[in-house]
Amino acid sequence: MRKDKNNKNSIFLCGSYHGNNLGDMAILDSTLKSIPAKYKIRILSADPQKVLKVIDIEREVEFVKATSPFQILTAIFKSEHIVIGGGGLFFEKGLLDVLQFWKHSQLLVWVLISFIAGVFNKKVVWLSVGIGPLTGWGKFLIKIALTFVDKVVVRDESSYRILTRTLVYAKCVLGSDIVFLNRDQQKVKQIHKDKKNDNKNIKIGLMLRKGAEGKGGISRFIYSLKETISNCKISVLSTNPGRDDEFNKSISTDTGIDFINTQNLNLNEFSNILSKFDLVISMRMHGLILAYQEGVIGFGIPGLKKQHRGTEFVHKVKQLQKELYQDENLYSDNFIDSDSVEKVRYVIENFEQLREISLNKYKHLFDLARKNISLFE
Repeated sequence: MRKDKNNKNSIFLCGSYHGNNLGDMAILDSTLKSIPAKYKIRILSADPQKVLKVIDIEREVEFVKATSPFQILTAIFKSEHIVIGGGGLFFEKGLLDVLQFWKHSQLLVWVLISFIAGVFNKKVVWLSVGIGPLTGWGKFLIKIALTFVDKVVVRDESSYRILTRTLVYAKCVLGSDIVFLNRDQQKVKQIHKDKKNDNKNIKIGLMLRKGAEGKGGISRFIYSLKETISNCKISVLSTNPGRDDEFNKSISTDTGIDFINTQNLNLNEFSNILSKFDLVISMRMHGLILAYQEGVIGFGIPGLKKQHRGTEFVHKVKQLQKELYQDENLYSDNFIDSDSVEKVRYVIENFEQLREISLNKYKHLFDLARKNISLFE
């Protein structure tokens, strides 16, 4: 690989870094804090000003306009490392979903960037990525892109199986989500030790997502929670307010629970709100991780309609809960069932035991997340 003074020790970070999704911003924040200072960093973004409002960037970076093919090509040419990730970037629901990359799946974008970077003889890394669900089209495109990729670090075991078994890609490393690096494991441990839950007044944060199962089922779940756990106060909020807020407001109106507007919050302000809860019930994985880093136990619920799950679907929220707590009571496959409410009651009654178990697993996941950054050390 040709190196010169213009591109040595430079990284072009490519992901969904537009400031709209606080989960994606947590990924970017964790990545920037973890990459050694010797690297010059370029960031692909459609809205750099919004990014700067959401996270504090304490190092010099250069933004590359996501809407400018010329700027993207120039950034690829000038950078030594092309890093795609993290997050669940490599998914699709069929050929139409792949071709309409400006709507939902952006798999074609990441494949093209990998291909072009490979042609320029750059070092291409997929960092802390999730793979799937995929149809035959997605598998075909990813397999082409992988011929130009030097290494992939995946965030979960299901993605690892898809790459190593289904797509037969050998240069794959099993890590964990890079957001685990957002806060030092010893600090997280201390936060949990200091956390005092008031069992007489349980504060529950509910993170829903647009596209979830029908409002009626969610409303019944909330009413059942109120009836079964009479001393709870429930608020609804989202890590992706632009996408979810209309849905969340309607749930708030139907059930009488509080709606928390996170539209203009930065990442620190959002984390501060999470710290006030005793329990977070979430359809969003990064909401669960960020809450845990604030000392809050999480309960996972399904976030996608079954018809949208595609082939080789593994729910990332369920997988996170399984890895972190080693307890099936921390997730519900169907939150409409009465068993879901009983599971929530179980969690509330066993806060301290769940902390003890999960802190050991958190250390393991934190160490796995370090594999993402070891590529640059």
